[in-house]
Amino acid sequence: MSIIVAVTSLWMTAQAVPPPIEQTTADCDRPVYASDRFICTDPDLSRQEQDIARRWQSAEAALPESPWIERQSAWFKRRAVCAFQEDQGACLRAANSEREQLFRAVLDPADGALRTARCVGDGRRQTLRLDTRGGALAAYGDEGLAWVAGPKTGGWSPFNRIISGRTMMIQRQDGVRISCRFTR
Repeated sequence: MSIIVAVTSLWMTAQAVPPPIEQTTADCDRPVYASDRFICTDPDLSRQEQDIARRWQSAEAALPESPWIERQSAWFKRRAVCAFQEDQGACLRAANSEREQLFRAVLDPADGALRTARCVGDGRRQTLRLDTRGGALAAYGDEGLAWVAGPKTGGWSPFNRIISGRTMMIQRQDGVRISCRFTR
């Protein structure tokens, strides 16, 4: 009986499929995810993907450790879910746009076009400087970039989502919120 169990265990181990290697951008040489295949066959998305990969190399070291900044590998896994959206292309473009906004906030922060806001949430009160370029909000505190938030578009919900209203509400994927009000 123990020989049968041992042989069965060896057979099952041989049949196991290892998980895909961790990725931070689409791999067009060995596409694993359906979203990779879609990106690699669409010239515009493929170019956008190359830009993201290039900018990621520049931005990686400058990204602060924060629960309000989504790591590239986590964003990539979440973006793969676009394969289940009715309009996969729109979802992927919106996901890539969100990432480009984060990289712009890190690599090319606005100097003079910032508006001051008082923000409350996540267990603290703080005064932040907000960059409102490009339909997203990038918030800077004393230590640099605090978070980037954008609207929900194209079947994609950004990591930090802007919830409209008189007071801006920023909601992280896990439901934690920050409320901000412009001071001038």
